[in-house]
Amino acid sequence: MALLSMKERERNRKVLDNIVRYIDKYRIKTGGSDSDDNNSISDNKLFKLMAEKVAFQGARAKLVERLVNKSKHWKRAFANFDLIKATRLSSRKILKRYWDKFKVIRFKRKVKQIIKIAQVLLEIKDKYGSFYKYLESFQIPKEIRKEEDIEKFWQAVDKLRKDLREMGMPSFHRIPSLFHFLMNDMGYPCIKPDVVAMRIGYLTKIIPKPVGESNQRKLIMAVQYYCFDSKRHTPADVDGYLLCFGGQSATQNKMKKGFKACASDKECTIPECPMIKLKLCRLAK
Repeated sequence: MALLSMKERERNRKVLDNIVRYIDKYRIKTGGSDSDDNNSISDNKLFKLMAEKVAFQGARAKLVERLVNKSKHWKRAFANFDLIKATRLSSRKILKRYWDKFKVIRFKRKVKQIIKIAQVLLEIKDKYGSFYKYLESFQIPKEIRKEEDIEKFWQAVDKLRKDLREMGMPSFHRIPSLFHFLMNDMGYPCIKPDVVAMRIGYLTKIIPKPVGESNQRKLIMAVQYYCFDSKRHTPADVDGYLLCFGGQSATQNKMKKGFKACASDKECTIPECPMIKLKLCRLAK
C-alpha cells in the first residue's frame, strides 16, 4: 500500500493548519457533542442510519432530511426499521404504495437496496451476534496512536470492504458510504470523502484529481497522518473544518459574520485566503 512521503505530510500539514486557523477565527464556539455511544447502537438503529445514508445519495439534502425525519410514510414503508420484518418486504409493493411520497430520493433502486441492506445485516447478526461485533472482528484501530495504526487501519478496512462486497451489501462496500458510516456512526478515525472535501483536497493540491477511489484514499490518509503528526485534532474534527472551508450549507450557520467560504473552482472567493498567500492553492497565480 502506498503511504505518504514525509515531504507530502509536511506540505499537507501546512495546508490543513492554515485551514484550521482560518475556520477557528470565524467559527462560533458551541458545547460538546450529543452523539450516540456507538458501542450501544442497536442493529435496528444501524439499519435506519444506513437506509438514510442511501436515501441522501445523489439527492437534495434538505428534501431528504424532511422525508426521513418527519414523514410517517418513510418509517411505515420499511416496517419501522425492524430488521427482521424489513427483510420480508417487497420493493415492488413499497414503490407502488409510497413512491409518490419518496420521489425526493430520486432513484427507485434505492428501495430495493435498503431491503437488501436489512437482509445482509440480519445475516451478519445471525453469525456474529451484532453488526458491532462483526466490525470488531476486523480489528480496525479505533485510534491512531502509532504511525503503524494507519497501515493497520487500511488493511483491515480493505478486508471489511471485500467481505461486504461478497455478501452483496449495497453501497457500503464503496468508500464514500462506508467511511461516512464509520466516522459518523461508529467513531472510527477517518473522514468522509464527499464532494466538498474532495474539491478542497484537489484545490489545495493534497490530491491530483477531485474524483476517483485512489484520490479518496489519499485524502483520507492525508488527514489521518495530519492528525497523528499534529496531535491536536481527530479526523472527524478535520472533516468538519474541510466542510466549513468548502462552504457546505449545513455548516455555514456555525460561522460568524464576515466569513467567506471557498466556493469557486475558478477564482478565489476569500479575500484573506491563506492558501493563495502561501501559494498552496491551484488558483494562486
